[in-house]
Order: sequence, then C-alpha cells, then structure tokens
Amino acid sequence: MRKTRITGLGVITAGASGVAAFADSLFNPGNVFGYLQRAGRTAETDPFIGAEIKQLPDVPELNPKLLRTVSLTGHLALSCVSQAWKDAGLAGEDPTRIGLIVGGSNLNQRELLLAREKTKGNAAFLNPGYALAFMDTDLCGLCTQTFGIVGPSFTAGGASASGLVSVIQAHEAVLSGRVDFCIAVGGMMDLSAWECQAFRSLGAMGSSVFKDEPHKACRPMDLARDGFIFGESCAALVVERVGARSSGPVRSYAQLVGASIRCDANRQPSPSEKGEIAVLRDAMKEADLSPADVEYVNLHASDRDWVMTSSCRP
Repeated sequence: MRKTRITGLGVITAGASGVAAFADSLFNPGNVFGYLQRAGRTAETDPFIGAEIKQLPDVPELNPKLLRTVSLTGHLALSCVSQAWKDAGLAGEDPTRIGLIVGGSNLNQRELLLAREKTKGNAAFLNPGYALAFMDTDLCGLCTQTFGIVGPSFTAGGASASGLVSVIQAHEAVLSGRVDFCIAVGGMMDLSAWECQAFRSLGAMGSSVFKDEPHKACRPMDLARDGFIFGESCAALVVERVGARSSGPVRSYAQLVGASIRCDANRQPSPSEKGEIAVLRDAMKEADLSPADVEYVNLHASDRDWVMTSSCRP
C-alpha cells in the first residue's frame, strides 16, 4: 500500500518569511494589520483593513530578466516553492517524477486591474504577456520552468479551501504512482479594490466595527467579529511517496493518511451540518481512525466555506 508524507515546507506571510520565523510568529505575534495600501487595492471611502507583506524575499533561482514579468502572486509562489524544494532536498531527483499543483483561482486580480488602467484608451500598448498572465496556469509555467519540473502540473480551485484542495490533489497524484514527489502551492489571491468592496458588500469582509482600530479587526471565533480580514500570504509543501528515495534519511513532518472533499449541491457559501459530518466520516474512514483517535481539529473560523477536511498523523 502506497503512503505519503510531507517532507518540505515553505511559507511567507505579512508577519514572517520562512518556516522557523512563521512558527515563532504563531507563538509571539506582533501587529501586522493596518489599512491596505497597495496600488489598486485602496478604498474610495472607508479604507480596507488587512495585512500586506512589506518586503518581498529574494528568489535565487529566478532569472533576473524574468523578474520584471513576475506578479506579486508569482513572486510569492516562487519563494515558497524554493523554500520547500530546498527543505525536501529535491535537487538531483528525477524531474519527470516531480509534479506541481497550484491551489487557487483568479489569483492576479489586482495586477490585471493595474495593467488595464495603465493602458486605458491605448489598448494596443497592452503588454502581450497579459495573454498568459491573466490565467492562473501561468504560475504553473513560472514555477516548473524555474525549477525544471516536467511532471504533471495544473491548478485546482476550491474558494478559500483551495490550498487544501491542492494538498489533497498532490497526495492523490503520488498515491496514483504518476509521480514520486508533488509540490502543493497555496497561491496568494491578490485582491483588487473591486473584490475587497464586493466582499464587504456581501458582508463577508470586515471590518467596519474596528475601522478606527485596525489592529483589533482580525478576531476569528470572536463574538465581535464582523467578517474575515484579508492578509497576503502563500505556502507550499512537498508530498512524497514513502520509500521514494533509496539514500539518506529524510525529515518527515507528517504523514497524510486520509482526505475527503464534498459539496452540498448549493451555490451559496453555506455548508450544511449533514455535509460536514459526512466529509469528516469519509476522511476518518480512509485514515482508519475513530473519533477517539483524533486529538486536534483545525477549524476554518467561518460559517461560509466549502466543507473539507483531512487527517494527518505526525
């Protein structure tokens, strides 16, 4: 029976870059929230609240000429893949046995808005690269070209669960035998002011309650919360087949033993209790776990999302 494990990690957030710094920030958090300032994301009236990355990390593998064509989302994806690639020690592995899956949809909204505004009234001067950059698969091309990956690569969308969808798809790609290693990327959705306003109008994105105190706005599971707070972040991990390497010990962060994806035949972001219970049972059944075996459940902290879960053993 094939098994998979997690052997490489990469992450960047508004508060930290790198796995060690990110872990430290979870236990020693500082305030990273304020009014969103990036071009194309500022509000016409009340400012949007969120967390933006102040300094982009270097990506040594990135060709300097290519850097000029890379979006913010692409830069972050490359940085996280670089971290995970090195952490898992993938250099020297057969590139035909490595895959990559990018989780997310409509990832470059702000960049595309800026491109359109820049050439408004002069569409003939639009950069031809727009023809590829507006597609999320451009991130697949960017990462596979930079790291020489020639195994399967595609995008997987699942709203705010897209990162976990990519992990499950990577897990299944390895289990199927198509690849020995598969990198899952939780891409950063670069929201423009249009999406921020739409989420605010929907009642999903805060925070009018704390508009004068942005550092207090992000409060999941709190009775005073009035919506999610946007934060720039990206992460990547390497899913590897157990026994894929014949030499040297490899650090294993976790073993992925069960996963499940379901929907509720409902267009609205309002999952049902029946669906949530079913997906939990599916994942535990595949993992051969009982409820008594589960020591920790990570919640989404929202009542508006796809129903999804996975089970992991350290």
